[in-house]
Amino acid sequence: MDVIILVGGKGKKIWPYSEIRNKSMIPISNKPLLYHTVEAIKRHQVENIFIVGDHCMEEINHFFRNEPYVKVIKTPELKGSTLAFEYIPITDDFICLFGDCLVEPLDLDKLFLSNKNTILLSDQVDHSHDYIIANYKGDDLECFIAHPRGYEKGHFMIGGYFKYDFLECIKYNKGRFTNTKVGIGSPNEFILEESINDYLNDHKMKCILASMKCVNIDKPWDILRANRYHNEYELMKLRENCIDASVTIDESALITGSVIIGKGSIIGRNVTIEGPVFIGENTKIDNGAVIGKYSVIGDECILQNYCKVGEYSSIGNYCIVEQTAEFLGGVLMNKNYLYHHGEFYGICGERCDLGAGTVCGTLRFDDGETIHNIDGRREYPTMYSNATYLGDFTRTGVGTIFLPGATVGINSVIGPGSIISGRIESNKLVYPKQELIQKEWGYKKYGW
Repeated sequence: MDVIILVGGKGKKIWPYSEIRNKSMIPISNKPLLYHTVEAIKRHQVENIFIVGDHCMEEINHFFRNEPYVKVIKTPELKGSTLAFEYIPITDDFICLFGDCLVEPLDLDKLFLSNKNTILLSDQVDHSHDYIIANYKGDDLECFIAHPRGYEKGHFMIGGYFKYDFLECIKYNKGRFTNTKVGIGSPNEFILEESINDYLNDHKMKCILASMKCVNIDKPWDILRANRYHNEYELMKLRENCIDASVTIDESALITGSVIIGKGSIIGRNVTIEGPVFIGENTKIDNGAVIGKYSVIGDECILQNYCKVGEYSSIGNYCIVEQTAEFLGGVLMNKNYLYHHGEFYGICGERCDLGAGTVCGTLRFDDGETIHNIDGRREYPTMYSNATYLGDFTRTGVGTIFLPGATVGINSVIGPGSIISGRIESNKLVYPKQELIQKEWGYKKYGW
């Protein structure tokens, strides 16, 4: 059997993290999302895993270069998921998965064992009117409907087991999604769920509901949701310490709960770690650093001098958190530097440099949630709306302040003393225009 993973599209809704990467390569617990999916598939006998898409496929090809049965196929820019099938040599029944969904191995197991037309569904944590959702009765799929009105929760598709004859419906896809409520349009795109609706006219399809949480990584806050969930899911399994023999732990360090610590790492003076926590190889945690539970810390990191890492944090490789800097929670991708008395909560893309005293607000004066502009549409996140979202290669000057929900694109510089709210586009230099007032002063002001 072959498995197809669809990773098409530019991921505009998850900007700025899709500018330099396919969104299926966004890190979840310090590993690309696709890594977790492929590892789950490898539990089963498969002939080929086809990863098919049109945006930033080179990084995917490089990452899986040593996996002989993983075939990365770069297509021209596609207007919809079903067009990808033109580039895949399918000769038998197959499994198809959406590459932007975090799904746990035990739920994928159910799909592999179904051996018949079956759709794997998951609860949608946000409002169903933002998604294509499934209508089903018992375990029979009735149809997919797009963006229904109302605020009830629905179920979205993670993937499916398809018989070979399903390809005929893919071949004659209408080129837009037709099952919508009156007054709701759809883009001219070749959408997989439309082909499934056609197939249901003459065939039956079963539904399986995922028993564990699945995250559709579509918008920036979904990255935070997926990382928090996956950190907890993996570390809850930890029942005892797994510490490499080469690890050095100072006698003054306080470690509670279970930890995994990779080879060559150092836990130094007066460090406090609340497990469960994962720490990679050759990482130094020293001099009063505090690490919260359910955190995942990568290789070759330096965390020291009374810095603080909050619960459920994911810190990539080669990161530095120094001198009383606080990372309150979220995701630092590879090689981020947080220096000197800063406070950050949210996501930093790769290789961000946060200057001394860079801080972010996390609570609005009205105690409300920040409204975000996502690809031209106002969005109301139910979680993480007040986090700060910094794109790759961003730099901040001394004393930068980010207000709740601020977002900055890639390759940007925020100058010293700036107060940032809303959205800053990529490739921008932003700094305040300051007016200085000068008046006469001297010793005579003191009564001489």
